Amino acid sequence: MKLIIDSIEDGIAKLEKPDLTHDFVPVSFLPDGAREGSVLLRGENGELSLDSREEDERRKRIADLQKKLRAKKKRK
Repeated sequence: MKLIIDSIEDGIAKLEKPDLTHDFVPVSFLPDGAREGSVLLRGENGELSLDSREEDERRKRIADLQKKLRAKKKRK
C-alpha cells in the first residue's frame, strides 16, 4: 500500500492512505530520509520503505502545476 507523509508533529507522523483516511505512527517507525511529502510503501509485514521514484514524480507534477498556475495568474 502507498502512503504519503502528510505531516510530522511531536514525534508522530500522519500518513495519508489511498482512500484519504490517515494512520498515525511514531517517527521512529519511518525509514531514514523520510520527511513530509515522502511516498512510502507498506509491506505485508507492515514495514515502511521509501518510494523515491514515485516521490520524485509527485514533486515534479506538483511543481509543474504550480508553474502553470503562476503563468495563468500573470496573464490576468
